[in-house]
Amino acid sequence: MNLVLTNVGSSTRDTLETRPDPIGIILLDAFGNWEVARRDGHVLSGSGPVMGLKRNGTWVNNLEFDDSRSVFNSDEQKLIVRGAKWFLYSLNEILEEWGYTNLSIKKSASFLSSVSGRVFDITDAILTARKIKMPEKKLREICRSASLATGLMTLMETSIKKTIPVDDQMRDHFEKTYQNGISYRNEHLSDSEIRLDFRFPRLSYCLKLASVRVPMVAEWQKANRPEELSQEDFLREVSNIGRPAIFRALFDYDREKHPKWLGDVIGQKDGTGRSRYLFEEIVGTPEMDKHIESALISKGGDTETVVHGLLRDLVEGFGGVNSAALSWSVGLVAENIVAAPHRAGRSAQAATSSEQVWLAAQDRMMMAPLMRALTEAGCLVSSARCGRVTVTAPRVPEVLLAAVSLAWDHGAYLPLGQAAEISKTFSTDLPTERSAFLGSDADYLVAAANHKGDKKTLWGLDAICDLKTPKERADRAASVLW
Repeated sequence: MNLVLTNVGSSTRDTLETRPDPIGIILLDAFGNWEVARRDGHVLSGSGPVMGLKRNGTWVNNLEFDDSRSVFNSDEQKLIVRGAKWFLYSLNEILEEWGYTNLSIKKSASFLSSVSGRVFDITDAILTARKIKMPEKKLREICRSASLATGLMTLMETSIKKTIPVDDQMRDHFEKTYQNGISYRNEHLSDSEIRLDFRFPRLSYCLKLASVRVPMVAEWQKANRPEELSQEDFLREVSNIGRPAIFRALFDYDREKHPKWLGDVIGQKDGTGRSRYLFEEIVGTPEMDKHIESALISKGGDTETVVHGLLRDLVEGFGGVNSAALSWSVGLVAENIVAAPHRAGRSAQAATSSEQVWLAAQDRMMMAPLMRALTEAGCLVSSARCGRVTVTAPRVPEVLLAAVSLAWDHGAYLPLGQAAEISKTFSTDLPTERSAFLGSDADYLVAAANHKGDKKTLWGLDAICDLKTPKERADRAASVLW
């Protein structure tokens, strides 16, 4: 008998023939030339309209979606083509982070196809760790989404929706509390200035960020502060209840007295802005006086974030925290997981969830000490989100090195491309001392490789992605760290 019989409903995965193709890369230059690369060996070159692409799988290009459609042959219009920021960062930003801005588009496409292939495998590993039914179908759905973060949101959407308030008034309070990061300002840099993009280690930062506790239920109660009760005592009493709370408060933000980043952190500009804050935001901004009026208190206790659960699956599927922290590509997926809940609120009908509110507030408060230190060192904060703090600094070696050293002391570093450029321009080495770096051994290895401009080491660490099993990855990490 040559037939192979399997049980219906078996947990055995489908054969590899049903697995979707890895994500492909399309790069176009200003002269109409293009390069196509995919990890499975599908490589093409040409000029003019892009044609000859395999129709299966998703293709990410370096243009915005609307701009890219005009360069495809009419026969290619049904292809699944996504815009430049499908990975959260644009393809050009990824190349800049790795210091590959001077590569030909052929070599750039080849490099990016390796990155996209690893991201594809990491996403697949998450589905395996999560024991998703029909994982190939879910993987294909994620790859076809408008962005990686949007696709990953499908793994969390049902649970996150349960944290949306049922009451319209509370929905309004959530909207007035929510603020995702600090918006980027497109200031013009003068010849005497330079932009620095400091970054905390991606995976470790995301795990710490997602460890914040969020409300367990979507129903709330209100408590007004009695006139005879001091603000400090009111804060203490609400905190002692042991349930998540939102405070209605006014901050005395003075543009002449306080740095600009502080006004951005609390969402106040020119005397207008938010009037709802979490406890961490009130105690984490001691520079300003506050006037606290009342508190909204969750009727239930707190629970872990849905994001933290998915990050845990990521770590498990990759062989543990150490092996995952060594990989640049794992960090990119982790950041997309953290960004995913914020994609849920983009439509006009979408309501804000507690996951969005608490994660965003925790993010700003985690970055606040570094923003405070860099401001005191003479830098101007221009944007901050998910562990990435961008500042404008004077093009003065002493100030630059002081800023980089401060960031290093806080556990943050400059990405390889920028670190190499600064080292070359100012003929100096950036800090790499282990004793001064606030972070794990795995994070230190990655940070030091960035500051040394050591692409070979950084890519070698990321190659842990290419190993097939979590145990192999864990063993490789152990051999590197000990």
